[in-house]
Amino acid sequence: MAQFPAVRERDGHRLRHQRIRVGVVDALHADAPGQRIGRGVGEGRAAEELAAVESAEKNGTSDVVWKFVSYHHPSYSSDEDDYGNLWKGKSTWGDMRIRPLTKLFDRYGVDVVWNGHIHSYERTWPIREGRPVEQDGTIYMIAGGGGGGLEQAGPIRPPFQNNVRRSHHFVFAAVNGRTLELKSFDLDGRLFDTVTIRKRQASAAAPAAVPEAVGVGQ
Repeated sequence: MAQFPAVRERDGHRLRHQRIRVGVVDALHADAPGQRIGRGVGEGRAAEELAAVESAEKNGTSDVVWKFVSYHHPSYSSDEDDYGNLWKGKSTWGDMRIRPLTKLFDRYGVDVVWNGHIHSYERTWPIREGRPVEQDGTIYMIAGGGGGGLEQAGPIRPPFQNNVRRSHHFVFAAVNGRTLELKSFDLDGRLFDTVTIRKRQASAAAPAAVPEAVGVGQ
């Protein structure tokens, strides 16, 4: 279990920024209450940290296989009314202040992004350049069902959505070398979503990350 404390002050805001290395996993958390990373606070830090990982990979001094990022507001969400009321009109399908960060994740090959804010569960297909892809993309997960009142997905299903669920829940992530398993459970311990990703050795002929098996149960 990794915790991400407030580690320093910046521009009058408490900037929660922490990088955790556990084996072949590199996990980055950056956020700032009152001024989120999409508005500049923490965004540069995220780029710096991801660039450092990329530099180590190019120099052959890194054993990082998996890259995880977490922050509060979701880049992608099908919530019914947080980003435009879908019962009356259109939605931006996520926080547009944060969406520019996805370009960083594309560039540096981030595998999974975890978000909160929306009190429900949602997992996207792998996404690259703003579109669902079969491989070599980033999976975005909202795991906001730890407590509090639950929220509802809208009546229209966006192309990026793979699974959505209105329930309290938790997500278990397991890494075994170049294999990643994500399993999502409700509070009664029932498995309702799972995805397994097996990452091959990166090369021009072989994409780095390929989701091989996805199981969905409602």
